[in-house]
Amino acid sequence: MDGWMDGWMDGLSFMSSNILLCCVRFSDPFVKIQLVHGLKLVKTKKTSFLRGTIDPFYNESFSFKVPQEELENASLVFTAMPELPRASLCPLFWMEFKGHCYRFFPLNKTWAEADFYCSEFSIGRKSAKLASIHSWEENVFVYDLVNSCVPGIPADIWTGLHDHRQEGQFEWTDGSSYDYSYWDGSQPDDGVHADPEEEDCVQIWYRPSSALRSWNDNTCNHKFPFVCKIASLTIH
Repeated sequence: MDGWMDGWMDGLSFMSSNILLCCVRFSDPFVKIQLVHGLKLVKTKKTSFLRGTIDPFYNESFSFKVPQEELENASLVFTAMPELPRASLCPLFWMEFKGHCYRFFPLNKTWAEADFYCSEFSIGRKSAKLASIHSWEENVFVYDLVNSCVPGIPADIWTGLHDHRQEGQFEWTDGSSYDYSYWDGSQPDDGVHADPEEEDCVQIWYRPSSALRSWNDNTCNHKFPFVCKIASLTIH
């Protein structure tokens, strides 16, 4: 093989979102290859396959080493394979929607209690929060989780939206952008009809005279069921 493989063939690195298939063909079918980054070695009678995935988001690469004396009758081929679709995984009893996991809890809790309850669930280093909503489709999905658990029973549910820090400046507990809203009628009204209470926490509510799945600001000490949300685990 080429002279650049003197001693050890070391540090062959690749960055790609595709699967890379490396075939090292030896006259000796029992040649061992040192693998890096947890790649898998698949052996046949005369061929060893080095196979793995690399996600550019994590800036990872892989490499391998083969002693020079074992390469005398070897040939090396790298082939870029078609990218496989990613799969999103959610814990048991959670529902997946566009890269996030959601779960409805039919427990009556204050807004703060509900958000703390959500934070008890985690995937990796990320903890769940009360659901944030960023589109009409997500709004429908979140509220309809209620009907999937208690069909035919209308309910008010907490979301992760609030304006605790500054009146009228709404933000989500998960830190995502406030880029979508579906307020009902004259909402938010900060409790003008329930003076002197302040209404700093947001629910999706059900009222016969209101738009279905519309939002209302309410007193945070009221107790409602809620939906938690967390980023799903993505695998190749």
